[in-house]
Amino acid sequence: MMNEDVPIIAQEVNESFNVTFLSEIHEILSKLEVGQDIDSLTNKVKELIGKFDQAKQEIAATGGIDSTKERQETVLKSLQQQLQIKRQVIEKYQNLTLSRNQPPTL
Repeated sequence: MMNEDVPIIAQEVNESFNVTFLSEIHEILSKLEVGQDIDSLTNKVKELIGKFDQAKQEIAATGGIDSTKERQETVLKSLQQQLQIKRQVIEKYQNLTLSRNQPPTL
């Protein structure tokens, strides 16, 4: 009943993933308005490009991003089936434990 192709454990989400570029863009625009030197402006643009590259790498490394909708639905269905089986097994063993701990009836 278990599909060997489907991953059993989901990948962890990188909590430090940050795709906010607003503050960097604001800094660049502020430097343009004030007329700061070109070197300072160039450095800020390079920092922004670096942040874009980092975001691209993190997005590419995110699990499932390259999967089609159909593949994701297949994975979801398989994981739901595995969860249902695990729930049934837990319920079965909980019932067995309860039966053993009860005093014999006369």
